[in-house]
Amino acid sequence: MRVLHLLSEWKWTGPSEPVVSLCEALREVGIDARIAFMRAPSIFPEKTVEKEVSLRGIPRCTSLSLNRYFSPKEWIRDMRHLRRYVSKEGIDVVHAHLTHDHILSVLSFLPSRERPILVRTDHKREGMRYGPFIAYVLSKTDGLILHSERLRRREVETFLFPEERTIAVPPGLERLSVPVRDVRRELGISDKEYVIAVAGRLKKDRFYHLVIEALHILRRRGQRVRLLVLGRSSQVQESIWRPARRFGVEEHIVFAGYRREDFASYLSSCNVFLMMRAGSDGSARALRQAMRLGKPAIVSNLGMLPEIVEDGVSGYVVELEAHEIAQRVEDLIKDEEKRRRFGEEARKRSLQWDYIQEAERVAEFYKRLKAIGRR
Repeated sequence: MRVLHLLSEWKWTGPSEPVVSLCEALREVGIDARIAFMRAPSIFPEKTVEKEVSLRGIPRCTSLSLNRYFSPKEWIRDMRHLRRYVSKEGIDVVHAHLTHDHILSVLSFLPSRERPILVRTDHKREGMRYGPFIAYVLSKTDGLILHSERLRRREVETFLFPEERTIAVPPGLERLSVPVRDVRRELGISDKEYVIAVAGRLKKDRFYHLVIEALHILRRRGQRVRLLVLGRSSQVQESIWRPARRFGVEEHIVFAGYRREDFASYLSSCNVFLMMRAGSDGSARALRQAMRLGKPAIVSNLGMLPEIVEDGVSGYVVELEAHEIAQRVEDLIKDEEKRRRFGEEARKRSLQWDYIQEAERVAEFYKRLKAIGRR
C-alpha cells in the first residue's frame, strides 16, 4: 500500500516529529509511506522537517509547496500537482495532518471520480472547531484519526462523522538516544530539596501561574520545593516571571531554558512532573517523556491528559486550582513509597507509546478504510 503524508510545516515543532516518526515506522511495518512538506529557509541552524526526512531516508514528494499562508496561485498549482503525483505513483491513501493539508487534499479530488482514500489526523489538543466549511471537508473525508478516545467521541458527535471510520491511536514516543546524567548539582539543587517540573512552550494559556501559586503555597507550608522550568517563549515574562514576582518565589525557580540533546537529563532531575494543559499539537510529549523516565505526574482534566495519567495509579488528575495542585504535590513529597510506586506505574504505562505499535494500528486502519470504500 502506498501512502502520501501531507505536512504543511517546515519547523521541527508541534506535530512534525510525530508525523515524520510515524512515516518512518510505517515503512518498517511494510507500508510504502512518503511525505510532502513545506520547504525550510535556505539557512536555518536548528532541526527542520527536511533535515530529519533526509536523515531518516523517507521518500519525499518535491512537487508540492504546501504553503499554508495566503497564496492562491500556489494552492491551485498544488492541487494540480497532487492529482498528477497520486495518479503517476499509484497512491492508495492521502493522509493529511494539518488543516491546510486536509482542505487541499479534499479540494484536489472533488472533480475526480477516481480518488485515493482521504485520511485526516487531528493533532489539535481540543479537537477541530465546528464550522460549516470544516464540516463539509470532513463529509468528503474517508477516515479520521485522533490521539485520544475523548476527542474521538467528541468529533463523532460534533461532526456526525461515521464511527466506524474513526480510530483513537496514542502517538508514539521517541526512545532516549543519549545517556541520562545527574544535573541537579549543576542546577544548584541539593539532595534535600524536592523538585517539581514543567516543560514546553512557556505560553500564557498553559496555566503555569497555577503551578507557581502552588509552589508559593508549598513554601509557606515549610516544604523545601523548587520549580524547574524547561522551555522557551516570547511570553515567558507573562507566563513565568510575572506570577513568580507576584507570589515572591523567584529565588525558588530554576530556569533551565530550552534543552535539546540533554533534555532527558534535566527532566530526570525532578521528583514530580506537572502539566496543566498540553501544547497545541495535543500530544503532551514532555509529559509522556517524564513518565518514561519514571516520574509521577500531576495533570489537569483538560484534553487527553486524563487518558495519559491514571488518577491514583501513575499520578493525579486535578482541577485547575492551585490549592489542589499543592495538596497533591505534598502528598507525593510526604509519601516516598507512593511516589516510587506511581513512578514505576508511569514508566510501565509509557511502554505503550511506541511508534511501531502506532504504525501497525494505523496500517490496519488504512486497510479497513480501503475495504469499506470511499464515502
